[in-house]
Amino acid sequence: MPEESRVSKNKRPNGGKKKFIIALAMLVVGVLIIVFVVSNSSKKESESSQHSVSLFRSSSKSSKASSSVKTNRHSSSKAAASSSTNTETSYAVDAASLAGKSFTIKGVNTPSNFDFTSGSGSNYVISISYQQYPDSATPDLVNSTIQNIPTKQVRLLGHGDNSVRTVKVDTEVTINSVAGGNQDGASKYVGNVAYLFYNKQGGMSLATPNYAGNVPSEYNDVMLEYTD
Repeated sequence: MPEESRVSKNKRPNGGKKKFIIALAMLVVGVLIIVFVVSNSSKKESESSQHSVSLFRSSSKSSKASSSVKTNRHSSSKAAASSSTNTETSYAVDAASLAGKSFTIKGVNTPSNFDFTSGSGSNYVISISYQQYPDSATPDLVNSTIQNIPTKQVRLLGHGDNSVRTVKVDTEVTINSVAGGNQDGASKYVGNVAYLFYNKQGGMSLATPNYAGNVPSEYNDVMLEYTD
């Protein structure tokens, strides 16, 4: 009995030491787990922050690129508008050179002369006469306004032949009112529109309505060409 009692007393300290080691091991494991969790959390926050910065930079670049495209498009639009403006009146006639200019044609039942007798700038008095008839009445005097318009195409009965061709014009002549002379005759021209342009011979032409008439319906838009 005395020997067994000593053995039991020697075993008790060993059991206490094991429990202490187990507790210490669990504490260490717990600390490691906490450190691991904290480390992972910090890493995720860092990656999230970097991702946000990356997205912001990408968004900023996209915004700048979009702004650049808009600027380029705006510049292109301005360039196109400028180009359109430059070519819009490329066929225009210098109205200041019309004073004293006479436009004639050889024909029947149509005026022989459109003479820009007086005026300046955009307003002129035009004398319309039938000089092929020596005993014709006093010329028809009308007031006209000259202005540049966007380029349009008109069909012409050629001067000196019966060929039909198309020309581009930018200068419009509108007959506004009677200025004097044979007022009854002049009134029939009020509201008529004619066009001025430079011809291939280096001179100037005046395209007027076809006062002679007597043409098929498909030629109703074809105008007469008077030359200076």
